[in-house]
Amino acid sequence: MGGGSKTPPPSPYETTLADIAKQTFEQSDPIRQAFLSQFGSLMSGGFDPQKSPLFAPMYSSARSGLEGQYDVAKENILAGTPRGGGQVEALANLEGNRADKIGAIPGMLSTDILTDLLNKSYGMAFGAPQQSMSGLSSAAGTYSNRAGAADMAAAQQQSALYGGLGTMLGMGGGMALAGPLGGKAGAGAGKAIGSGLGGK
Repeated sequence: MGGGSKTPPPSPYETTLADIAKQTFEQSDPIRQAFLSQFGSLMSGGFDPQKSPLFAPMYSSARSGLEGQYDVAKENILAGTPRGGGQVEALANLEGNRADKIGAIPGMLSTDILTDLLNKSYGMAFGAPQQSMSGLSSAAGTYSNRAGAADMAAAQQQSALYGGLGTMLGMGGGMALAGPLGGKAGAGAGKAIGSGLGGK
């Protein structure tokens, strides 16, 4: 008669959050796939940091800063050092210093890229499962809350239905007794019987 409980549909807020989460996941998937490819190469021993998409812009930025410093130092030497052996030596030292620093850039950047990739790989290996379980637990809790609310609403509807049927049956029986008991007394008895049945 009352039917089983039906879990209500998700609220608009749940649907909106789900849509945002899905869109964010899809938009970030190319980056995630590229990282997984790099991580696989790293674990197999075939990863070359200098072939990473990050290397070229990082190298360009680091070198441009050194070249700017070199130009300023060279102008200072030419303007403030007398021509001759002292100026030549200063320029030679500057060139050697420039070559050393520029030559060190690839190794420095490679170390930074490898360290960053390893840190991300550890996070993926140990952090991702925990985040996934947390998300599943949250989703299960939301569904459970809605299912519980549906069960409670169904129980209340069933109780009200049985109460109404009991009242109707009681009043019907009371009306049947109305003749022998007389008018209002019979109707009052019917209501009393109906209330008693409806409360059960």
